[in-house]
Amino acid sequence: MTISPLAAIFGSLLALILFSISSAAQSSELPVSFTAELSLERPRILQGPTVNLSGKAVAYISNNPDDNTQIKAYKPAGILSVWSQEQTIRFDAVAQAYDPVWSADGEKLAVFSGFGQARSLRLFTPAKQSTGSFSIRIPGEKSRKSALHFKPVWLPNSEILLIAEAEFHDPVTPQNTPYSLSSNTAAPIFDRHFRDDTLWKLISINAVTGKTRQITSPMPLRHMEVSPDGSVIFISVADISQKGQFMGDTYMRPLKYFLLPVKGGKPKYLNLQGISSPTWDGSKNILFRQSGLLKRYNIKTGKIDLVTGDATDSVEGYVASEKFIAVWHKLLSGEGGEYLIPPPVPTRVSLFNRANGQHTIILQTDENHELLKAFWTKNGQQLVMHSRNMDTLSEEISLCDPDKGTCKKLFSGQVSLSLSGAGMMGDMIAFSSENATGHVGISTIDLQSGKISGIYAADFRARYSRFVRPQILAFTDAKGQKRRALIYLPPKHQPDVAMNMIVTAYGRLTDRANRFQSEAQMHVARGYAYLMPDVFVYRHRLDKAYLETIPAAVKAARDQFGMKGKTGFYGGSLGGFAGLTLMTKNKVIDAAALRAAPSEFALSWATGKDRDADLLTFLMSGKTPFDDKAAYDVNSPLWFADHVSSPLLLLHGDQDMQVPVEQGIWMYQSLRRLGKDVELRIYPGADHSITRANRKYYLDYYNRIFRWWEVKLGPTRKSIGSQQ
Repeated sequence: MTISPLAAIFGSLLALILFSISSAAQSSELPVSFTAELSLERPRILQGPTVNLSGKAVAYISNNPDDNTQIKAYKPAGILSVWSQEQTIRFDAVAQAYDPVWSADGEKLAVFSGFGQARSLRLFTPAKQSTGSFSIRIPGEKSRKSALHFKPVWLPNSEILLIAEAEFHDPVTPQNTPYSLSSNTAAPIFDRHFRDDTLWKLISINAVTGKTRQITSPMPLRHMEVSPDGSVIFISVADISQKGQFMGDTYMRPLKYFLLPVKGGKPKYLNLQGISSPTWDGSKNILFRQSGLLKRYNIKTGKIDLVTGDATDSVEGYVASEKFIAVWHKLLSGEGGEYLIPPPVPTRVSLFNRANGQHTIILQTDENHELLKAFWTKNGQQLVMHSRNMDTLSEEISLCDPDKGTCKKLFSGQVSLSLSGAGMMGDMIAFSSENATGHVGISTIDLQSGKISGIYAADFRARYSRFVRPQILAFTDAKGQKRRALIYLPPKHQPDVAMNMIVTAYGRLTDRANRFQSEAQMHVARGYAYLMPDVFVYRHRLDKAYLETIPAAVKAARDQFGMKGKTGFYGGSLGGFAGLTLMTKNKVIDAAALRAAPSEFALSWATGKDRDADLLTFLMSGKTPFDDKAAYDVNSPLWFADHVSSPLLLLHGDQDMQVPVEQGIWMYQSLRRLGKDVELRIYPGADHSITRANRKYYLDYYNRIFRWWEVKLGPTRKSIGSQQ
C-alpha cells in the first residue's frame, strides 16, 4: 500500500493512527496523566532499518519496555524483527540484540546478542524463518561509557564474517593493600571509567560451517573496513607507545593505519598522520580528510594526492561513488566568539566530478539547510540527501542527479527521520521516523515517485492521548542576537491565566522539535509550560551565554503567550551548571531541580582524573587554575552561593564519575550553612544519569522533582490529572 508524499510521514498508516487515537479517547482504562512509569513504555526504534541488497527484507531493533537494563543504556539493545513480503517476524528468543548486518546476497543476517563475556553472534536465514544456522560465543565490549563496538562485517562472498573479539585489560584498584601514584604515573587508575584499554583480535567465521580462524593478535583496534573486493582490511589502531589526551569523555591517542590481508599475513603500514574519516573509494584507494582537505592515498604507490578543498573552504564531510564525490562545507558562524557549543550554520553541498575535476553546487548556503546525512544509491548513479530546514525545522529527503546537477525534493515534514541505518531496496530506501507526539515507525520511500509505504508503526497516543507539539519561540538575547526556543503549552492554554513555567537548557535544543520529549510531556500533563531555549555556550566564560539567553527567553515566553506565574529551572550536568548560574547570578528563577550540577571548577581540575584536568583546561581555553585562577572562580557557582534566594533541589548519584557527588555536597553544605532553602537527594550506586538501568530510581527521580515543583512553585493552572 502506498500514498502520496504530500501526506505526513505516517500518512500511509493514517487509518491505524486514527483508530489508535479514537481508542485512546474512548478507553476508560487510559491513565489520566502522563507519568514517569508510563514514559518507560514508549515504543522506540533502537537500530535500523537495515535493508538487504536484494531489497526484499528489512531488519530492525525495537525496545523491550520490560528490560530495565535499557533505561538510558550506553549501548541500546532490544528485540530483533525482520520485515519481508508484507509480514514481520519477531525473534523474541534473542535477548539484547544489536548491530544487525545482512550478507551481500541478502539471504543471511548476523546480529549480536548480549554484552561482555556473554556476547554471542547469532546467524539467521529470515526467508526460511530460521532461528539460526549457529550461535557462537564471542566476547565483546560491555555496555559501558568507554566501550567501542564493532559490527559484524560480511565479505562479498556472503560466506565469511569478520568479527572483533574482545580481550579485557581493565585496570584494577588494589583492595586492602597500599598502593602508590607518582609523578611518573602515566595513567591514573581514577580514569578507569573513561579509558578503553580493551584489546581486539580479528577472527573470521565461516557462515556455513561455523569454523573460526584468528587473523590477528590482540590490538587496540579503533576502525576496520573491508576493501570493495573483499581481499584487504583497512584498520586503525591506537599507538599505545604515546600518551593520549581526553577530548571530553573520550581518551584519544595518535592512530596508526595498516592494510591487512583477509587471508592473513603481515600487515602493511600506511604512513598517514592527522587524518579523519578514512574510507575506501571505488578504485581501491583510501580517501580521507586532512587539515580541511580531501585527499586520496594510492595503496600501490603510497602517493597522496589532493582531491579537493583549500585552506579557505574546509571540507566538512564527503561520500564517494565511482564517478562523483559529494562534498559538503559549512559556513563559519558570523557571530564571533570562542564557542564550546556553536550556533548552527547552513551547509553547502557540491558534486566533484572525478573525471574532469569540476564542481557542481547542488545545495546553496542561502537555502538555509543543514545536511544531516548523504549517501549514494545502490548503483552509485544518484545521491540521497537528508537535511533540516533551519527556518521551519522540517526535515527533507532529496534525490540528486549528478550528471544533470539537479535535485528534486521527495519528502518534507515535521518529523525526525533517521537515515543512519537506511539501506537501499532496489529503487527505494527505508528509514525510521518519529514525531513530537509519540508516533514512531519504519517506512519506505520510492526514489522516483516519492510514494511512501509503511512497514512498522506504533502510536504512543494509544496509551495517552494528550501529547502536544512544541511551538517555536523567537526572541532576542541580551547581546541583540536572534535566538529561538521550543515551548510546550498545555492544551487549551488561555492568556493571562496563572500558569507556572519550567525552563531547561544545555546547548542547542530546537533541533529536537520533531522528537518525542518525555520530560516536556510529563510537565505539560501537570499543567506547566515547558521552555527549551537554544544556548550557545562560550569557552572560558561558560556562565555568560546562559545569563545572556535564558532571562530573555523567559521574558519573551511570558510576553508572547500572556503567561502569569512562577518559573522553575530543571537541568542536568551542564544544564545543572546553567541552573546554578541562574540561581547565583540572576533572579529569574523561583525554584530549581538540578541533576549532577557542577559547582566548583578549580577543585574539579584536581580530582586525580586526567579526564577532568584535560576537560577543564579545554573549557578554560587552555588555562589551568595556576594560569588563570580568576577564570575558574568566576565560573564556579559555589563561590556565589550566598546570592541564592530561591529553593534548590540537588539530585546526585554517589558513583558519578563525571561530576563527582562532592560537587553536590559542597553546594548543599554551603547553602545549608548560609540558611538557604536546599535539599540534597543522593542515590547510592547511581552514576551520572542517576536512573541508568534502575526503574526504582527512575520513578523516584521524577516523582521527587514534581513534588518539589508543587511545594515550591505553588499551584498552577489545573493540571491534566495527577502523578500516581
